[in-house]
Amino acid sequence: MPLIISEVDPERIGVVGNSGGGIMALLATAVDSRIKVCAAAHPGGSMEETYLTGRDLPKADLLGLIAPRPCLFIVGRESGEESGHRRKMDWMRPYYRGLGAEDDRLQMVLVDGVHDMKQPKREPAYGWLNRWFGKEVEGSQEPPLSPETPEQLRCTTTGYTLRDLKSESGQSLNAAWAEGLRRPRQIPEKPQAIDEVRAGIREAVQTRIGLRLPEQRAIPSCVARGSVDGDTFTAERIELESEPGIRLPALLLKPKQGNAREPVVIHLSDEGKPAGTAQSSLPLDLVRSGRLVFSVDVRGAGETDPRDRAKLSPLTRYDAQQFRFDSCAASATSLGTTLLAMQTFDVIRALDWIAARDDLAGRPVVLVGEGLGGVWALAAAAFDSRAAGVACVRTVPSYRLIVDSQYYACRDYFWVPRALASFDLPDLVSLVAPRPMAWIDPVDAMLETLGPERCETLCGRPRDVYRGLGSPQKLQIMQTTDGTASRTVEQWLSSLVESGR
Repeated sequence: MPLIISEVDPERIGVVGNSGGGIMALLATAVDSRIKVCAAAHPGGSMEETYLTGRDLPKADLLGLIAPRPCLFIVGRESGEESGHRRKMDWMRPYYRGLGAEDDRLQMVLVDGVHDMKQPKREPAYGWLNRWFGKEVEGSQEPPLSPETPEQLRCTTTGYTLRDLKSESGQSLNAAWAEGLRRPRQIPEKPQAIDEVRAGIREAVQTRIGLRLPEQRAIPSCVARGSVDGDTFTAERIELESEPGIRLPALLLKPKQGNAREPVVIHLSDEGKPAGTAQSSLPLDLVRSGRLVFSVDVRGAGETDPRDRAKLSPLTRYDAQQFRFDSCAASATSLGTTLLAMQTFDVIRALDWIAARDDLAGRPVVLVGEGLGGVWALAAAAFDSRAAGVACVRTVPSYRLIVDSQYYACRDYFWVPRALASFDLPDLVSLVAPRPMAWIDPVDAMLETLGPERCETLCGRPRDVYRGLGSPQKLQIMQTTDGTASRTVEQWLSSLVESGR
């Protein structure tokens, strides 16, 4: 039964907002006919306009639902936003005219100021609501205000409703929703039945992320960009074309002494390939130990990352660089794909290049991913059997760890809409089976070390797959004991060679 509030006239409901609240004011008006008047200041927001549904929602059609109700755009002259908001009005105006509404029902007012809701913005909102609610006599001038203290405004003892009222937050609601998205998969015991389940998982993942894998692919074109002479290795600088117009900077790191030990290591990191030899890094440590390493900047990493990662603000604050990156990643869904699919394809193209190079073809290739690079490695191995094994170093091993956490410090794991409706990262592990796979120093949403017991719990079903395929020992959870992950990775690589003999 709807809540009836005597002070509210249901025929005179208006909505006002600024920035993210401004776009929410427009969207609320569009979808709820009970709202009669809208005043939106600087309508836009860091995520409010991306919708994150995995579908392309035409803004013209969406905002056109507001017509013929009165709608005012309020914009500060110094904000630099006038043209963008006039574009929204241009989308909306044909709907107003088509419904016979006068032009005065869709207006913009420019006032002094920037992107805020200070008095010069509030007063036009008062006047707009009063005009359309028959209270023009009240005008728009704001009387002198005496702000209440935070203590006076509290609705509970402390003002913190999550604690005082045991309320739900957006995060807790999301976590509860995620819990019911998909029933746990039952893993059968017989290998043939397991393969049938895995085929279904593989199809679900490919559809969800929008991965397109042409069966016939030309060898990636490659441009040599010179070489660097290190202390015990040489580094060939390479530019690999993943697909037309997508060029991936990479380094082929080769030991100077003797033949490089098998296997070939494709290194992937959200921080990118090594930028120099002075600072220790996983790929440099591996090549110095005698490994041949191909370190690739997939799109969005290293040299292809438009952000200056060293200057990014903490995730507790808005950052313009991160916002632009996030917006591009989220917008990829309008093309029927995701950034994860593109990055996965880049890794597969690196496998194509190695397979076509005379001095590397025929050698086993393993994928070693650091941070988010571990997800790219898992996804590539899930769809390409040429990857002989996968190691994920300091990778978050489950999307649920992020969804279930009130706080997070990890970046860029988020751009697969409704991923959990189809798969979680442990499902990718089950697609790697029975090939060797290692979680090395897995981390939680705050990038703090995740205990092996928790990781083992998350890997319960992949473990069942490995067991059903007769290789439970090939799924490993490893913790670094000496402070450097490179030694643990080296031990794992050595074990692969030993077990292959």
